Amino acid sequence: GQGSIFTRIVDVIRQHRIALPGELASALRSFATLEGCLRVIVEDYDMVGRALPLMPALLRRTISLSRLATDLQATGVISLARLQRMPQRLEALLTGIERGSIGIT
Repeated sequence: GQGSIFTRIVDVIRQHRIALPGELASALRSFATLEGCLRVIVEDYDMVGRALPLMPALLRRTISLSRLATDLQATGVISLARLQRMPQRLEALLTGIERGSIGIT
């Protein structure tokens, strides 16, 4: 059978001296190893071909997870901004109560 597409990608990157983040190079090597192992069991196992039909669902899941993370981040920033304003609000409230301009019932 042919070599792993992941091994070929790493080879092309090396030939053209393209700088690759360590994590990505590591992931490519891991995929190449995994595909190699699978090909020991099933001679012409096409990991990419098998994975492609699953991609739309995986991407949808990933996109919704990143959207969730972004929403949580935004909520956190808003909450932090509110918390930072809280001492001034409390100060204004207490001052108002002391002056008698704010009545509490």
